[in-house]
Amino acid sequence: MKITPLLSLAAVCLLAQCNKSASPVTVMAEPLMPSVPVITANASPHFMKVASQLELGGSAFNYADQEGFMAAVAVMLDDALQNMPAEQRQDVPPGLSFVKLFDAFGLNSVKAMGSSSRLTDSGLYHSRSYAYMPGGRKGLSTLNGAEAQGFLTHEMAPKGTDLALEFPIYLKAIATDSLASFMGMAPAEARAETEAKLAEPIPPLGITVRELIEKLDARLGLFIRVDPEQQMAVPGAEFPLPGVEALIVAEHLGWLLEPLKTQFMPMLLSPALPVEVEDKDGILTITFKMPMGPAPMDFQPVLRFDSKADRLMVATRPAFMSAALEGKELLAADAEFQKAWTGLPDEGNSALYVSPVFLKTLRGMMRQSLALSDEPQASKEMMEKALDFLTPYLAQGQAACTANSADGTLGVANLAFPLGNSSTLATLTTLSIVSSLAVPAFNGMQTKANEAKTGSEHLQIFTALMAYAADNNGQFPATLEELKTEGLLDSSSLTSGTVWLYNPTLHGSSPSKAILLASEPDPDTGYRTVLRVSGITETLTESEFEEQRDENLR
Repeated sequence: MKITPLLSLAAVCLLAQCNKSASPVTVMAEPLMPSVPVITANASPHFMKVASQLELGGSAFNYADQEGFMAAVAVMLDDALQNMPAEQRQDVPPGLSFVKLFDAFGLNSVKAMGSSSRLTDSGLYHSRSYAYMPGGRKGLSTLNGAEAQGFLTHEMAPKGTDLALEFPIYLKAIATDSLASFMGMAPAEARAETEAKLAEPIPPLGITVRELIEKLDARLGLFIRVDPEQQMAVPGAEFPLPGVEALIVAEHLGWLLEPLKTQFMPMLLSPALPVEVEDKDGILTITFKMPMGPAPMDFQPVLRFDSKADRLMVATRPAFMSAALEGKELLAADAEFQKAWTGLPDEGNSALYVSPVFLKTLRGMMRQSLALSDEPQASKEMMEKALDFLTPYLAQGQAACTANSADGTLGVANLAFPLGNSSTLATLTTLSIVSSLAVPAFNGMQTKANEAKTGSEHLQIFTALMAYAADNNGQFPATLEELKTEGLLDSSSLTSGTVWLYNPTLHGSSPSKAILLASEPDPDTGYRTVLRVSGITETLTESEFEEQRDENLR
């Protein structure tokens, strides 16, 4: 079975039974533990390590042992390269080895992965995923930073922040561990060209590109507060935008900022510039002397670099900066934020929080943009219904974060939708990309074009079906032709040559794995593209399709 990058794997649901007491006085319902056999023979040695980071008995639980899997795939891909006809290997670097590539990128370091999800009383899904790397994080897995630390979102985001986003920029490990291996497999000409680029100096900084990459170990935070009551006329924008306050925080960049400070300080001290500069006790503050315009465009930017804390801060207005520095009125004290962050760790490496105000404002901007677009009216109405469908899921704050440990990475989120098996999905997606690079000659251009066309069509049809169901109590139409009659689907989507099988007996609450749409077998590969009720897309062999199809799919 092939799986597209849009797909999330099906999770195993454990259903607890209820036992009602036979007492004539009091009737009580008590959940019984599900009878699940424990496997000891040939059991995965990593299961308990992963399971201890997850939750059993919620909406979904998944575990996948990866011991030796990626290494075996790398060997298989190398064998495919060796057996490729000579004329088809012309564009493949002669030194390419997937065994070495997978090792350099750390793909072999993941020994097991798992995920779980449960619906909370607040209506959000608490989802967790864990990638277990007992030998430590390597290669691509180091891009998420080093060890976990206190979140900037907790420490510095001002009260009322509607969008909080923080993430690391950590390239040191890639530069020292993976770059050399990757360069060693590149053709001599490409390697020399890349080395020359890496050796080029960056004039304002006085260092080379390679030195920049080898030193990058920073983390950034972006905190935005929106004011929907304000309307800002921004040049180039189709419609007025809401008022905003913003704060950017960057840590561990002192080595980069100190030479810039020395270089530009004489210019900043010029009385001709409309800024005030103070450099005292290791803290450099640069503030505009007056607002840049009338309200709501009365921004008065302020920059603050604390060399002792190795922290740079840039805010749209001094008051927003002061709120972060004083720490008295912070987002962490907001009840909405606390609800969204329930069950998430206090330390980590990346984080995201969005407030109901931000989600509502974003939805309103999408509606305005849609109203002004040149899209056909039928398409606009379809998108409006899709937005209506999403509205109930955007009524409260939502949060997500990742946290590294010595032997893995944990992802935790409270979102309106369950994340599913995101860790495994990421691995499969990476694998599919790497595989497509390894054997490009094995897939004809026409086949790829047909797959792309089929994928676009089924997404259009699915969106139209969801819009129809939103207006018809979750029921789907009797035929796909009704989607055209209702103006939800462009005629070309059903007349482009693709024959679609459709199951009209399904509805919005049908099992998520039920096949809603299916294409005819691809003439070159024999695979069928199927779309399930959940929106998941898969390509199945004919035997897999026959096993899973419903008799009403016709």
